[in-house]
Amino acid sequence: MSSTARIWILLRTRLSAASTVGEGIAALLFQAIFTAGFCGLVRDGLPPFAYGVFTFSLLIALIGIPLLGELGYLLRRDPAQDWVEALAIRPIEVRMARMGELLWILGAQALACGIPAAVLAPEGTELAARLSIPLLAIGMASSIAALLLCLQSLLGGRAEALFVLIQTLLVAGVIVGGIAGLSHLDRLAQLPALGDPYATFLWFIPPAWFAAPLVESQGVLGDWLSLVPLAITLLALVTLGLIPAPAAAHRSGKREPLMDTLLRPARYLAERFWVRPREHGGFLLVYEGLPREREVVLRTYPMLGIPLAFGALGANPTDGEPGTTTDMMAILLFTVSIYLPVLLTHVPATDSPEASWVHRTAPVQAKHLHGGAIKALAIRFLIPLFFVLGLLTWFLGSPSLCLRLLLPAFLTALFMLRKLYPIFVDAPPMSIAPNEVESNNNWLTVLAGAALLLTFVGVIANRVVLTTYPGMLIVSVVLLSFEFLRERRMASD
Repeated sequence: MSSTARIWILLRTRLSAASTVGEGIAALLFQAIFTAGFCGLVRDGLPPFAYGVFTFSLLIALIGIPLLGELGYLLRRDPAQDWVEALAIRPIEVRMARMGELLWILGAQALACGIPAAVLAPEGTELAARLSIPLLAIGMASSIAALLLCLQSLLGGRAEALFVLIQTLLVAGVIVGGIAGLSHLDRLAQLPALGDPYATFLWFIPPAWFAAPLVESQGVLGDWLSLVPLAITLLALVTLGLIPAPAAAHRSGKREPLMDTLLRPARYLAERFWVRPREHGGFLLVYEGLPREREVVLRTYPMLGIPLAFGALGANPTDGEPGTTTDMMAILLFTVSIYLPVLLTHVPATDSPEASWVHRTAPVQAKHLHGGAIKALAIRFLIPLFFVLGLLTWFLGSPSLCLRLLLPAFLTALFMLRKLYPIFVDAPPMSIAPNEVESNNNWLTVLAGAALLLTFVGVIANRVVLTTYPGMLIVSVVLLSFEFLRERRMASD
């Protein structure tokens, strides 16, 4: 059997094990519609080069976010790779098959973004430049993948925190850029072309490299600039073909993570006064295990970029209205619960679903397992989240606003956590593979209703109910009483 045939067999096997056709088409349609919407908004206000910079900046987020999240497996070592390499096949053939799968999936996503961008290119864009946009999108997608692969190979397990940070910034950047950036198109329209003596800074902006072919004809200089994305793409393809998949990350276990150290007092108090003995197993499983699940972290933590982005936008009140910032921060604190379904749908996810036999043989009822899981989520995820939001409120709003709203908002989120948990968690914690996680079909309806209700609650709390510290204490005691009564009822069962 020839080398090409072996690579083709491996490639077909990898593609057949990937996500379903329906899920892939839905993702591509979303990217195409998202790109078409933004490109349609800016096409009349930007010249071709600035339009290209905008489009390829958007593509970084649309390609980078899934590549760091649900498509991250394309850049990591295949769990079956040792078995595959033990067959009568060369390592380079394994890498070629992996590279083929990566380019197939990324190429489809790049075309889903690039084709609408080419169709909606500004008037006056040359035909050759317009037709090159989808190809440039493929080149940029390949370059993003090559960069992430290099980072993983160099940093190993230490790259995980960096990837989470990058993905969080991308999520926040899409929101901030979409809301605030569109109001500054006039500045982007004045962007000098790559190669201009006064545009040296553009050589530090990757989207400008790939927008170079959109620069209006500049003779020999324009022809030379058109070769820049081609050279970068060829370098990316060589990188993807030669660099092997990074080795699996192993934790030494000798050093306690910083977050564990910071949360140690809250964990002690919870285990001492809140977590009942029958819930302790579920509490420990989720508290210790879920944050160490790579897929869960990469798919859920970056969504924190959404409240952070709205916090940044809320720091700039419009029309000089003094109450705008405080209302925005109050809404941010009370509507953070709309992030919870993203986390809750991944509670059952684990990279080792084979160990789910522990749930089937454990001498504990499901309600106690899930009860412990809810409390672990509150300590492990809600407390750090509200700590960050509290800092934002303190510095972007005022210390008084933070002290008045933070505790009632946290208790409201805990109440929502209990209400949303049974809706979005339909399997024991850490029991199924990440690619088997399914969102509830009614989650959009639930989230829309919760978002409207919590927005109203946030505004009323800020303007009427929580205007004084006594009011804050009364509301906090009421919310705590709900939790206390629920615990009494559970203890009597």
